[in-house]
Amino acid sequence: MKNLKYKILKNVAFILLGLFIFSCQKEDIQDDIQQEEVTIEKIRNLIKSKNPNATFPSDTDRLARLSQDTKKGNVLEFETLEEFSKFLDKKNEFQQRSGAVLTHHVDDGGGASSYENNFRKYTRDIDFGTYHQTTFYVDNCGGTQLNSYIDGFFTLGYSYQHMGGILQTFDDSLIWYEVNGTLTLSIFIQGVGDIMTETLRFTDMVPCHEI
Repeated sequence: MKNLKYKILKNVAFILLGLFIFSCQKEDIQDDIQQEEVTIEKIRNLIKSKNPNATFPSDTDRLARLSQDTKKGNVLEFETLEEFSKFLDKKNEFQQRSGAVLTHHVDDGGGASSYENNFRKYTRDIDFGTYHQTTFYVDNCGGTQLNSYIDGFFTLGYSYQHMGGILQTFDDSLIWYEVNGTLTLSIFIQGVGDIMTETLRFTDMVPCHEI
């Protein structure tokens, strides 16, 4: 009987130990946020928990890029990991809720009824005061010269590289586009700097004849 009680207590102890370890692992990210000391590992763990597809440069490239961006004054600084965590949440919220809006439409054809060589610009929010622009020309319902970039009144810390895309015409009335690019953010948290890059991909179907 004593041996049976001992085995039961031993099994219960192992179960409780397993639950304790699992609980600790779940709280690792939150613990990192609350602790004062900031490290590259903690920054990247936090970023990965919010943006799983984010990538990071090697240490050599990281230091070179941070030096370059610091000289340009293009870095975003945070006091704590918690502050940075809230920033990532807000940025992701902007990207998830944003749809494309036609913000520029120029008829280069010379007449109100002519749609040849129309310039289009579609705008999306990717952060507060930071906008992703998709541009192309329309000629007889065919899209040409696809491009993308970022602008806005608050682009501090950000840089963007257009990576190409696709323009296709459907039923002589619709244009489908896909645009790809990389968005890079340079940050410092309590003097510890890092670079995060994420791939942006946007698609939409728009009419050839925007009004």
